[in-house]
Amino acid sequence: MPVAARYAGPARELARRAGDDFIFRPGPADRGYKNFVNGFAGRLAAGPGGPLLSAGRCRASFLCDHLAAGTPVPVLLAITGIAEAESLARYARHVPGVSPSKAALRARWLAETSR
Repeated sequence: MPVAARYAGPARELARRAGDDFIFRPGPADRGYKNFVNGFAGRLAAGPGGPLLSAGRCRASFLCDHLAAGTPVPVLLAITGIAEAESLARYARHVPGVSPSKAALRARWLAETSR
């Protein structure tokens, strides 16, 4: 799974320490259902002394950060479990320089898919 540069070091260290275990939650993730990301985030493992984790606004921030960083739309759809490029429009309107037009997002997806 692609990782933003600022998280690459910590992610690599978590993976190294986990070995063959899971990093973010116990057990494998089933990506076969529509609300995979919400279900995944809702079951994240927190440290015993830490606060309970909440998906709250994390999804929107994650999507907006990736749109701002220029993550290719096909990659963003794959890592978020979103089925259609047009579904990114509600997030794109909050990102300067990214068109919130569903047609523009679809065209970007098509162009990036054909590369």
